[in-house]
Amino acid sequence: NSSQWIGFAPILTVMGSEKDMTIQYTINDGALTDYTEPIVAPEGISDIRVYGIDKAGNEADSLHYVLRVDKRNPFVEPSFDSELVAGWYRETSVYLTLEPKDEDDRSSSVQIEYRWDSDEAASYRSPLSVPEGKHRFTYWATDLAGNTMETRTIDIQKDSTLPSINIAEFGPVSGEIEEDTSFSLDLTGSLDESGIQSYGILMTQGSEPE
Repeated sequence: NSSQWIGFAPILTVMGSEKDMTIQYTINDGALTDYTEPIVAPEGISDIRVYGIDKAGNEADSLHYVLRVDKRNPFVEPSFDSELVAGWYRETSVYLTLEPKDEDDRSSSVQIEYRWDSDEAASYRSPLSVPEGKHRFTYWATDLAGNTMETRTIDIQKDSTLPSINIAEFGPVSGEIEEDTSFSLDLTGSLDESGIQSYGILMTQGSEPE
């Protein structure tokens, strides 16, 4: 018997102490089955009981095995609670969730680990807050049977800071510009990584206030 999960299906070969014994078994309180070939433990938790009786009707002490088998590699899917806009997450608070696929059907629980950029690896326990800027996120998983998921990496971009524009005017000191006089405007965006995608300039003609 084992309380540990294993990543392969064990095969149980049963032998009686006397010739021509009748050997039968059940799996998880199922139907009593004649033993004619080795028993292969199915996926999941199996409660196996083996019985034997000789030609005179004497019953052998029964055997009892509990086996935990999980042969499948875990698979984790990331999801975000915000929508991408031009490849960026723009909300102030964005959370990343790592969820095992088909968790309800899995035999053993899944342990998930992750890493931001070159940080130390950490165990995943709850949704993660996505930091500002450009980041590389790496994640992987292992189940209790030792089956592992291939390491995966995704690039994440977040910018929730509103941009700003600075205008530097070059012209006459008085601020008056004669007709057909040229001047320039220097527009500088706020120092974030996503940059300013577009901007507009509105010029109006007015009279000198009285």
